[in-house]
Amino acid sequence: MRSMTRISRLILLLACITPTPVELLGQEVAREYQMKAAFLLNFAKLVTWPEDPTGHRSVCLLGASPLSEALSSIEGRPASGRTIQTRRIESASEVDGCHVLFLALPDKDVDAVLTTLSGRSILTVGDGESFAERGGAIGLTTWRNRIRIELNIDIVEEAGLSVSSQLLHLARVVDNTVKSDGL
Repeated sequence: MRSMTRISRLILLLACITPTPVELLGQEVAREYQMKAAFLLNFAKLVTWPEDPTGHRSVCLLGASPLSEALSSIEGRPASGRTIQTRRIESASEVDGCHVLFLALPDKDVDAVLTTLSGRSILTVGDGESFAERGGAIGLTTWRNRIRIELNIDIVEEAGLSVSSQLLHLARVVDNTVKSDGL
């Protein structure tokens, strides 16, 4: 009888500390956005902007997203001799000073923002299969439980930016009409 009580207590204890499926899902989502924040940090390292007198690289978030919390993990980190600063912005009119802009908006709003920012020296990044094909610089897609990078080199060049060969090697290069695998 005593051993049954110990077993019951052990089961109860394990039930209290074992994550539920909802908690596991929350952890998975948090991990995904931590990875996306790390990608943004690396993009700030692997992309070159035209001359910029500031001593920082600004990573901005437009829209509501769990990425907002994850960005705090890259705040103050070094990127090619500059310090990462992060900020959340409310509208495209606040993009001045942004080097990397993650768009967490509905598709129709994304299209409008991309049109507004066309030609500006801002690396636009977003989620979704067609983000880069629709005019974003870098799209983050999920394939086989991994985040893939889709790079629209025409948009990057139009913005006056250049990407390292390392990023070209990691990315799947796309444009507005034809898809091809990365170099």
